[in-house]
Amino acid sequence: TDADGLFTAAVERGWAADGHPGFPYTLDWSDRPVVVARMHWALCEAVAAAAVRFAVTGDPRTATLQHRWEELGERAFLDEAAGSWHHELTPEGAVAEFTWAGKPDAYHLVQMLLLREAPVRGSVAAAVRTP
Repeated sequence: TDADGLFTAAVERGWAADGHPGFPYTLDWSDRPVVVARMHWALCEAVAAAAVRFAVTGDPRTATLQHRWEELGERAFLDEAAGSWHHELTPEGAVAEFTWAGKPDAYHLVQMLLLREAPVRGSVAAAVRTP
């Protein structure tokens, strides 16, 4: 399906494209990293996509990726002192603020935390709705 192709391409072409763990923010048309920063939201979206893909396909490789990415987020992005996740890291994993200062949004992190355990439905709102 298109969704499988997109997921597979993101993993094969994006993950560690510059030799460092994580998804560089942007790649050029030849899949070379342009902006190498690791943004929290890209990892959050990857975890959520893997959770949904695993729920639909049961593919154990997808579950392995989901758990590997969750571990990276908790190890590298988690801000234990102030809460939430740091929004930007260098490829080496240092906290960075090249794009913006602070933590302007928590949307992606909250969505990831909700979706990774929610049933697959037509929207995030439907997935997290309680009967």
